[in-house]
Amino acid sequence: MYTAKQKHMTAALTALLCLGTIVSCGSEDTASKLPAKTAEITETEVVVTEDPLRAQYADIAPLPEDTNGYAFRVTVDQNSVLVNNQVQWDAEEENGDTINDAIYRRNLAVEEQYNCTISLLTAEEDDRDARNAIMAGDDFTDLMIIDSMSQTTDLCAIGLFMNLSELPELKLDAAWWDQPIRDLAIYGKQFVTTGAITIKDDLSQMCVMFNKELANKYDYNDFYQHVLDGTWTWELMKSRTKNIYSDLDGDGAMGVYDLYGMITFDDGPYFMAVGADMHTVIYDDATDAYLSNWESEDVMTKLTDYIDFAISTPGVIIRESRRADNLFGEDGEAIDRVFRENRALFWVGNFGATVNMRDMESDFGLLPIPKWNEAQKQYCCTVTGGSAPVTIPITVPDAHITALITDAMAYESMFTLTPAFYDVFLDEKILRDEDSHATVDLMFASKKYDFDWQLDITEIDRGISDMVSNHSNNLVKKIASSSKRAQKAIDKYVEKYED
Repeated sequence: MYTAKQKHMTAALTALLCLGTIVSCGSEDTASKLPAKTAEITETEVVVTEDPLRAQYADIAPLPEDTNGYAFRVTVDQNSVLVNNQVQWDAEEENGDTINDAIYRRNLAVEEQYNCTISLLTAEEDDRDARNAIMAGDDFTDLMIIDSMSQTTDLCAIGLFMNLSELPELKLDAAWWDQPIRDLAIYGKQFVTTGAITIKDDLSQMCVMFNKELANKYDYNDFYQHVLDGTWTWELMKSRTKNIYSDLDGDGAMGVYDLYGMITFDDGPYFMAVGADMHTVIYDDATDAYLSNWESEDVMTKLTDYIDFAISTPGVIIRESRRADNLFGEDGEAIDRVFRENRALFWVGNFGATVNMRDMESDFGLLPIPKWNEAQKQYCCTVTGGSAPVTIPITVPDAHITALITDAMAYESMFTLTPAFYDVFLDEKILRDEDSHATVDLMFASKKYDFDWQLDITEIDRGISDMVSNHSNNLVKKIASSSKRAQKAIDKYVEKYED
């Protein structure tokens, strides 16, 4: 039931874009964040009809409970309070900003259903303060949101956060929680999660932008259809990257004003290989052990191909590399202008960076990371750093209440924050054609949390990024010298979870 206050403060969710379940590479029963449309807010009381999405989850929706005024606290590091100048966790009042008002309505609904108050606290980015507070038994927060996954790993490994899979109030298999992140559980113990409760995981997801003006000019108008047909592959992307490069000023070398095929980063080849369903750490059922897979033929073949292409193909700009710095200086905006000025076909990066292109005059489209080949079952779009995972410290006074309110916040976010995210970051600023909607929905349903990279275990990926930055490829030597150390690092890390 909606109270009169809720009726007055919130808009009716009257239109809903319902998508079929799309299987992601992270989990075979992943449910995507489903967007909904909101009606305009009016000053008069509105009649709220039953929302079909809420009806769909009526049997598993969080149940209201009187928590007697519980003060629910969310502690967030400075990097996660705002995302692209958008508030993430708390809002004092409605002010006309779509994201702010969605957060306000979400928190209001939870506060009224559970007779609680939700407040936001900020902490320094360094996780040492959290470590010291929890180890001292300080009940300082209910949710601890640390900017990146790697910052939480040591705290998880030494038992400072609760095993979320042991909290029945958290319905981690429900649509309002990301399913692929469960691949990071070790021996069934899951200490971090994310989902509809935040938009930062979506903004941290890898994707491919393509310049539609160049695509039209070179008759490359079939990208969307390739994605939907499952034929958007690395070979296709490579061929079009190579074909479009042109030495416009005729000086025989890559220059500032040439036409390029692709812009990427020094860690782009690694994330592209993860998109090709590469696994550098695997779990072996027979031995119940986590094993390094760095020396496997699959890993070596894919990484070698991506690295060689990036460093040796004319027309590929690697941001933050030695060559790019020599050409464009250390100003990243100079490289952005290459895409803005219709002199690059592809731009590979995380989705959040596309917001910086919202005022670009020419149209651009969005694509998932391509498959390795058509035999690959699903697209895999890596979630990079800064995904702001949700954790619950072991010091909370009442795990039942904390988990209950946390689950309710994620659930309510499906009807407030998720549609607001689509309205602001997609409909208004990014998606400029209907075809992009389908591919973006597919991209969000294809998340992958790379075990090794997210948990920062072997650190070999850093050496790979250095190679790419220096336009060299000594991968075979690098892996050969690091493989034993990699397995030791995995064993040491996993050992902490066995107790």
